[in-house]
Amino acid sequence: MKLQFWVDGNLSETTRPRNIRNLILALLEKSGHIDAIPVVANKVKVKNTQSTFVFPKPRSKSFEVISYGNDLITLEKIEKSLFNQTINLCGVETKITECNWKEEGYMVPQKLNELSIYTTRTPIVIAVNPIEYKIVFNKSRTQDDQMKGWLEDKIKGMIKKQYEDMFFGVEAPKMEDFSIKLLEWNKITVDAGKHEVGKYHQAMFCKFVSNYRLPRFVGYGNGMGFGELLNGTNGVDYRAKARQNKGEK
Repeated sequence: MKLQFWVDGNLSETTRPRNIRNLILALLEKSGHIDAIPVVANKVKVKNTQSTFVFPKPRSKSFEVISYGNDLITLEKIEKSLFNQTINLCGVETKITECNWKEEGYMVPQKLNELSIYTTRTPIVIAVNPIEYKIVFNKSRTQDDQMKGWLEDKIKGMIKKQYEDMFFGVEAPKMEDFSIKLLEWNKITVDAGKHEVGKYHQAMFCKFVSNYRLPRFVGYGNGMGFGELLNGTNGVDYRAKARQNKGEK
């Protein structure tokens, strides 16, 4: 389930998912819903497991909050705290005028009868620790096909782990015929966040084909909107986005 909020003006182009999350946390505190704060901030999740609350990258006139756990009570508290509020995001003041409830659950990977093309709306975070950094660094110094093969395996592995996280340790289907083929990719670095000041994670914008229907978000950092996929050929100019979003929080 998710909430979609609409504003009466335009949000700043520099507004990021972290800004949306921080706004919601501040308004929850202001309205007295203190108990909802650790849940919305994903403080209750364990290490790198899938975040139960996801904050996608906002659009020009709207932003979303997704609850993969269908936490209707917390979503209702968010709605009451935000609706009809005048807000200031990245220096732009506007008013929340509408809130819609919509169905959106975790999309289970499913075999398709034909290949589907995916592009990244936000970069997929592929390395968040020293071991992964070293692998990415070493692979990037070799032939492109070696880096490409590692990235394909990495994406497949993260999707399977995400499935197990979402279903509380239930082993992911074997998906032995599950395939991903990268068509285009561009590796970048992204800010690791306020708790790791000065540190960066390895990420990439890309376009790929798969024989499976995939979740909307893949990779690390889904709670902060990273790894959002668009299905179809009319996706993002990943090279332009890489230049715009280098260091995106």
